[in-house]
Amino acid sequence: MFGRVAVLRGGEPLSILSKALELLCYLVLHRERAHTRETLAGLLWPDAPPAQARKYLRQSLWQLQTNLAVSGGPGTVPLLDVSAARVRVHPEASWWCDVDVVERAHRLARDVPAGALSDRDAAAFEHAVALCQDDLLDTWSQDWCVRERDRLQLVHLDLLDRLTEHAVGRRLLRRGLAHGQRLLRLDPAREVTHRQLMRLYAACGDRTGALRQYGRCVQALAQEFDLPPAAETVELYRRIRDGSLGSTGADVPPELPGPREPLDERLDRIADAVVALRNDVGLLLALHRGNPEERREAWETG
Repeated sequence: MFGRVAVLRGGEPLSILSKALELLCYLVLHRERAHTRETLAGLLWPDAPPAQARKYLRQSLWQLQTNLAVSGGPGTVPLLDVSAARVRVHPEASWWCDVDVVERAHRLARDVPAGALSDRDAAAFEHAVALCQDDLLDTWSQDWCVRERDRLQLVHLDLLDRLTEHAVGRRLLRRGLAHGQRLLRLDPAREVTHRQLMRLYAACGDRTGALRQYGRCVQALAQEFDLPPAAETVELYRRIRDGSLGSTGADVPPELPGPREPLDERLDRIADAVVALRNDVGLLLALHRGNPEERREAWETG
């Protein structure tokens, strides 16, 4: 759901009509609870009379159940659990969604103190931010979608912030620079990140890069808030300019050797990475398979 939405079954794109697709996306994004039919009808068809909105909802649910029908044994669980009063994503259904991967990583982040990210957790975060290449449901302008897009952008920022902190703590300088730069593309006036990048440039021996980063910080704060940088940022700039903080990276902690990871945990981590990579590769192959014009038409009409 990051960027242009795509629904696939067995690696093949499905063509789903626009309102049914909107309903599916809303249910997946709010999969933690069941929703009354009245709530869904009023949300997706706010301008229609209640009876007509409920009719549209029934039609969209029928389209989804037809498109998402699974062929399996007696124990096969459908994606949607639909009753006479409520609709939800079935908690035991088998499915994968990029938003779910990102939100699982962020829930993990909430339980980890700042600067205490393990290498295994950092790998999960790296995979999550790699999925956030575009905005949620890009080009959709529904009110509920805009709210979810803003929420997930904050999640993306927090994950990048944690990864930047982790890279600084492990003295992974180039990786920290990459994460910090990506974070600033999303939030150019984030002053703490400008300071992190200034320290990282200095630790790399690139004093010019550190001073230029300060200039970008000054410009961003002036444009967005009409404010000068904080005293802490100015003091860091002066130290870098005067050479009292240079390539020794006095403000960048040395990399601390972590405990040796047990073999079974290492194998679990590798297995998780292989599964995640296989999911991503399958998605990319499916999106590039077949007739591009037919797929584009299906997406646009869906």
